[in-house]
Order: sequence, then C-alpha cells, then structure tokens
Amino acid sequence: MTNGVETGGTSTTGEMPAGTAVRRMVRLDCVGRILLAAALVPLVAATVGCGKGGPAVQMVEGVVNLDGQPVADASVFFSPAPGSSGMPAAGKTGSDGRFKLTTIRSKQGGGGAVAGDYVVTVSKIQNDSPPLPSGPEDPNYGKFPPAPGPNDKPKIKYLVPQEYGDAKTSPLKATVGKGGNSGAGFTFDLKSDAKPKGK
Repeated sequence: MTNGVETGGTSTTGEMPAGTAVRRMVRLDCVGRILLAAALVPLVAATVGCGKGGPAVQMVEGVVNLDGQPVADASVFFSPAPGSSGMPAAGKTGSDGRFKLTTIRSKQGGGGAVAGDYVVTVSKIQNDSPPLPSGPEDPNYGKFPPAPGPNDKPKIKYLVPQEYGDAKTSPLKATVGKGGNSGAGFTFDLKSDAKPKGK
C-alpha cells in the first residue's frame, strides 16, 4: 500500500501503523499486569501467613470487684509468672466489672490468653488535670492550658489501690488452662485497705 499507508507491516512515512501500535500497547499492558500480579503474590501470602501465626489462646473471662462492688473501666493485665510459657494479655472491665482478655499475637486474632501461670494486675487512675476542650463550641477551644511550673506534679488519684497495679506487689494470680476459663479462679475481689506484699 502506498501514499503513506501500510505496506508489508510498515508505512512509507517511517511511522508505525496505528493497528500495529495498538496491538503492541495491549501486549505491553498485559505484561505489566502479569508482572504486577507476580510481585503482589508474595506480599499477600506473607500477610495471610502473619494472620495465622502466633500461639493458640484460650478464652478468659473474669470479674473485678472492689470492696464487693464491680469496678468499671479498670485495666486488667496478665503477666506470665517466672518460668511460665504464657504471653502478656490485657483486658478492660465494663460497667459490671467483667472483662475478656486479649493477646495480640494469636491464631484466633487475640481472643484470649495463652495457657500458663500469670501474675494479675489491676489499675484504675484519675488524672486531675483540666480536661481538654470538647469541641469548637467550648470557650477554651484552640487555647493551650498553662504550662506546668518546675515544682508542679501531676495529680493522680488511684481509684484501685496502687499495690494491685504493680506485678511486684500484686497478690493476684491466675492459671489459664485449655478451654474456657472463668468463674471463681478469675474473680478478683480487691480491698481498699490492701497492703503491699511483705508489709
């Protein structure tokens, strides 16, 4: 074909015919998609593998009471006892004092604790610092609180005796076994007049 039109797969003007260019672009696009998919497969496999990794955990539900009354919004932490094969786990109490433990690295996505012996700590504090502005309607919105002086110390009130919040002084212990763990062994009755161990 003459007059600048395709002749044997080329053109007399030296430019690639439109049909050939389109076909090559399609082939390159397909190759690019294949290479991208090949690169993503190991990444996806690694992500899925991480989700399935970690130790098996057992369901743990418990209750925290202080002087016979349920404690809400308390932090509960299970620290493996010396020589135990457990892993750290934590939970937060609800309005009825009940909590469920969570372990981050677990096959079940964190719903429980690894079997083993634990030292249990419970803490709940109240910070007397002025609250931050709640929103634009707050008259203090956009204002910074005054900087603390060199002798100012944060005022912290322990709503649960401090002794229960330190693994070195807490008398609370628990053993997590296979299967469900709840009941008396996971009901922690705290006392306001608690004394540190050894005192």
